Amino acid sequence: MTCDPAAFDPPPEAKQFYAESLAELVASNIPFMLSGTYALGCHTGIVRPTKDLDVFCKAGDAPRILAHFKHLGHEVEFEDERWIGKVAISSMSSTISPRPACR
Repeated sequence: MTCDPAAFDPPPEAKQFYAESLAELVASNIPFMLSGTYALGCHTGIVRPTKDLDVFCKAGDAPRILAHFKHLGHEVEFEDERWIGKVAISSMSSTISPRPACR
């Protein structure tokens, strides 16, 4: 890991995919939480290379999020309905992790 943001510069197509994915999640009005490397970087300033964008959502919202991205023409996959879904275009992906609602 590094504290130097210049040490990690994803390819332009990855930046575009991640930005568009987040914009679509916001536009969907389905609650989600950014997690993984990008959340770590936002909260700590520590960045490291990553190959995907990680988000958490309520378990019942995961199918809705995947359906939203499928409607937009992206490849979607539920690797395990209890744990992980993916939205992909080419070699870039967003990981959708359903979580039980907090009480």
